[in-house]
Amino acid sequence: MNTALILIPAFSFVGLWLLIYSRRRSRLVKTFGAKKGLSYRHRDDGALGRELNRAFALTAPLGRDFSRIRDIVEGGGIRLFRATEALDLSPYGLPQNTHSGRIAVFFETEKDGEAFFLAKDARDIRHVLPWSTGPAEPDLGLTGLMQIIDGNPPPHQLSVTVMGGRFLAYLQPMLTGGEKESDLDYLYRLATRAKQTL
Repeated sequence: MNTALILIPAFSFVGLWLLIYSRRRSRLVKTFGAKKGLSYRHRDDGALGRELNRAFALTAPLGRDFSRIRDIVEGGGIRLFRATEALDLSPYGLPQNTHSGRIAVFFETEKDGEAFFLAKDARDIRHVLPWSTGPAEPDLGLTGLMQIIDGNPPPHQLSVTVMGGRFLAYLQPMLTGGEKESDLDYLYRLATRAKQTL
C-alpha cells in the first residue's frame, strides 16, 4: 500500500513531464515552420519512415531505425521533422541500443555515396561509417560540406549521414531535447547549403 502511494504520484509526474516535453518540441517545430513559410504535417503517413529506414539501414550487426515521425515541415525539397532514432553501433553483435528523440533535416542528394560522421566543427570529425579516421572521400561532395561546416560551426555536436542518395543531419545537444529555434535554423540553413553541394 505504501509503495503504491509513492509510485502513483511518481508515474503521474513522469507522464505529465513527458506530455509537456513533447508538446513544447512540437510547438517549436511548428512555429519554426510557420516563420519560414514551410508546409506542416502533424504526422507521417508512413512514407517518410520507410524512406528513412531504407536509405539509412546499416549492415548487421549494426542497426538503425526511425519511428514516431511527426511535426514535419517542408519546403524546397528539404524536410525538418521530429523522430525517435534507435541506433546500435556495436560491431560485436552485443546490442547497445539507444533510443533518442531527434529533430532532423532530410533531403535527396544528386550524388550517391556512404558517409556517417559526427562533427564538433570541420576539424573535429569522428567517422562512424566507414570505420576509419581518414578524410572524407571528395567524390561524395563532402569536401564542400566540410567547408560549409567550417564556415558555420554547429552549436552542438552534429550528426551527418549521406547514404542511399539521401542526406540526414541532426544536432546532439548536451541536454536531450534541448534544441532551440536557433538550432533548427542552423539545421535548415545547413541543409539548404548542403543541397547545393550534394
